[in-house]
Amino acid sequence: MKDREDELDADERDFLELARQRRRARRNRLRAGWIAIAVVLAVIAGLGTFLVYQGKVSERRDAEARSRAMAVLADQLERSDPGQAALVAMAAYEIAPTQEARNAVLRGYDRFKRAAWVLSGTEGKIVETAMSTDGTVTLVTTQLGRASLFVRGAGKSVTSTRLRLNEMAFRPMVSRDGRRIAYTSGAGALVWHDLDPEADSTAELLGPAHMIRADEFRARAEAQRYSSSPAHTADFSPDARRVVTVAADGRPRLWDLETGRHEELPSRLPAFESVWFGSDGDTLVAQRRDAGSSGDRYTFVAVDTGTGGVRELAADVATFYPSSGVYSAPAVSLSGDGGVLAWCRTEEDEDGSGKGVYRFVRVGDGRVLNRYGSDSYNCKGVSLNESGQRFAVYDGEWLLGDNRRGGEEKRAMGPKPANFGNRLLGDPARPVVTTWDETTVTGLSLRPVTGTDLNWVVSHPTLIDDGRIQVAQVGRRRGHSDLTAESLVLYDVVDDKATAEVKRPTAYAPTDPDPSQALAVNEAETLVADVVGRNRILIRRLPSLSQVAEITTLMPPVRKDGEAEPLSLFFAGGDELVTRSGSRIERWDAREAGGSLSPWTRVTSGSPRRTHRCTPRRRSPSTPASR
Repeated sequence: MKDREDELDADERDFLELARQRRRARRNRLRAGWIAIAVVLAVIAGLGTFLVYQGKVSERRDAEARSRAMAVLADQLERSDPGQAALVAMAAYEIAPTQEARNAVLRGYDRFKRAAWVLSGTEGKIVETAMSTDGTVTLVTTQLGRASLFVRGAGKSVTSTRLRLNEMAFRPMVSRDGRRIAYTSGAGALVWHDLDPEADSTAELLGPAHMIRADEFRARAEAQRYSSSPAHTADFSPDARRVVTVAADGRPRLWDLETGRHEELPSRLPAFESVWFGSDGDTLVAQRRDAGSSGDRYTFVAVDTGTGGVRELAADVATFYPSSGVYSAPAVSLSGDGGVLAWCRTEEDEDGSGKGVYRFVRVGDGRVLNRYGSDSYNCKGVSLNESGQRFAVYDGEWLLGDNRRGGEEKRAMGPKPANFGNRLLGDPARPVVTTWDETTVTGLSLRPVTGTDLNWVVSHPTLIDDGRIQVAQVGRRRGHSDLTAESLVLYDVVDDKATAEVKRPTAYAPTDPDPSQALAVNEAETLVADVVGRNRILIRRLPSLSQVAEITTLMPPVRKDGEAEPLSLFFAGGDELVTRSGSRIERWDAREAGGSLSPWTRVTSGSPRRTHRCTPRRRSPSTPASR
């Protein structure tokens, strides 16, 4: 019809126009409808997306708020329950990695990074601890007179329970096999329980309480109200059927736990301060203070419970301070089976200087099994394993020893213990020393060092790879001699191992280097500058530590005291190294070129520009020549 409209009359053309208008209107209405639908859908999608986003923002902010609240809780728990505080901090970080949670986790890591296990959660400050020979069962009493029991199971599981007592508890005891515990109650009784370490629940862990009432325990309870003593005044027999105690008058007594009666000992026995059972039920190891000696000196003897015979094991035993407290204690330790006594006293060398000498004596016959002379004048606490064959001594650094014939001492790496003279657990390859403070009982992991040398970081280390890798100059020390940086080491602080190590030239090493200016790493962490002489610097590639160049700077000036000023250096940007020798500054520029370094350029302030050619270390015959 479009090409034949001229054949239509006016009415027919009007009809066609009206039809076209109607069709256009209908099309416009459909288009408007679809547009409206699209707009509505877009609005719905936008609002939905916005609501979802806002929901996620709200969830994130809520998680961050809960994470910060838990981080604050972890900080509060740190004072009373550090172990629980560390767990709360990790939970806070898992909820949201806020800065507060991260700080709490790092505090916990810094405190327990060398711990094999941690026991905490007591009611009050810990004042006394007792432990089975294998370290699985621990009973502690606190300043408030509360008692807490910890049982370490297979793996890393720990079952803990607080003893709900109507009176105070002190003087805790744990049998050698960990199947019986005891304590003295504030009501004046010796209380003991059978223990099932393999129990599935805390309700089945402890058996019923058994009590022995006597005037001796009432006197001890009364004295405990006014002061506490570090003396070891009670101990289980090897079979845990009897308990030996020291009364207020120093007289030892044996108590039969089944009958509740005490066994008479020969009346001629002297007064003692502390007492333990030896390797059998007929031998006691007792401590008495030496009369007339200068300062606090002690004697330890073996006592035959049948005949009353007394045999000296150690004399003139020195004292030390086990912790930061004010009381001192004898420098002794008894092995877990009661068969070996370790003790220390100060003796003079041939040159007249004194040092602490440790002896390890077999209780059965008094034979000296081993002798160890420390580098320190003062005696410290010593830890023995169950059999007394191995020992550990801390004197600024850890030393592990073997009392068997042909045994030797070796150094070990580990943290300083909060309390000395405790149990040595684990095996020779992975030893663990127990220690305790006011809030925790901790097993410290020690790492034996091969040979008799111990690595020490000499310079200020530099961290790379987001703090995972430590670049440090490492030396070796024998005793208390001076340190020399013998190696350059890359140390992985996460995996706790060295990833690369090279020997450093020490023939011309400065005698007094500036430790804060001995190393420098460029921003890209591809090069490290190592000061190896008064005016010599080695440039090494990271992370291989292969040498790529050697720099000889101007000689540093000599101070008025006759000592040379230390050379300092830093990377200014890229591979540009700046060195300072006294008041003179030099700039060295290294540029990568086909796998080798370009020549170095030196500019000295206050003098004409001088260019020196310093040939890089050749890597292979195919290395491009320097320009």
